[in-house]
Amino acid sequence: MKKILVIGNGGREHAICKALKKSPQQVEIYNFASTINPGIEKISTEIFLGNLLDFSAMKKFAKKINPDFAIVGPDDPIGAGAVDELLSIGIKSFAPNKKCAQLEGSKAFTRNLCNKYEIAGAPDFLVSKSLDEQVLRREFYDKFSGKIVVKADGLLGGKGVIVEGDHFSGWKTVEDFACQSIEKFGRVVLEEKLIGKEFSLISIVDGETVLDAPIIQDHKRAFVGDRGPNTGGMGTISNEKNLLDFVSEQDKKDAHNITVAVMKALKKELNEDFVGVMYGGFMVTNNGVK
Repeated sequence: MKKILVIGNGGREHAICKALKKSPQQVEIYNFASTINPGIEKISTEIFLGNLLDFSAMKKFAKKINPDFAIVGPDDPIGAGAVDELLSIGIKSFAPNKKCAQLEGSKAFTRNLCNKYEIAGAPDFLVSKSLDEQVLRREFYDKFSGKIVVKADGLLGGKGVIVEGDHFSGWKTVEDFACQSIEKFGRVVLEEKLIGKEFSLISIVDGETVLDAPIIQDHKRAFVGDRGPNTGGMGTISNEKNLLDFVSEQDKKDAHNITVAVMKALKKELNEDFVGVMYGGFMVTNNGVK
């Protein structure tokens, strides 16, 4: 009998728990949650309710049940170091540690990493720690004729990005959003706006191996006609070939190779293995996969 600690209580964690129950080995699921998920409750041996960022309570519960390993689902506890805290009491996790979690938690870290290790597909970008209007406008905004993407440099549940032409127009919005990001996270990222069709390649990685899930596309925009802001995800689509109609086998291979390159770059940069799920957001453009 394997004991598994699952941290989180959303739909993602419910899906993880259901998958665990399909294991040929018998498993007992213990859930550290901020609220009761009825689906998880039905298949769990025990649930502990607490703040997902209360690592003292998390470790106390973990010590009590002594799991074989933990799975940390939500971004926030991963980014705050839940894996490191559990490892400090001898419990390994399926999720990246705090250093490697920068890949998701800091867009500036990821852009700089891709630039340093010359990883294919990255757009032009600018990372700024201050709202120097002259620099931002001269070096980036004017360069790309106002067609840019502005990204907050932190975790905002999939809602930390605004795209010119889709969400806003004009310098004033860039200025306001950049100020908010710098105030909250210390940096803001400006990128060229890529034109194409988006897809996601989610992969299980362990620092040496990349195992890809099917190619998918998000439904992320609120309101009829996708006129609203990003929601952080409202389901996904794929097809019978585990692809999308606009994604070729070569596109899939290119995306896979980028994921492999990022995994290796993390190892070189941090001397750490990224363990867990690596989320690759890609776009098919006229110039290949970005």
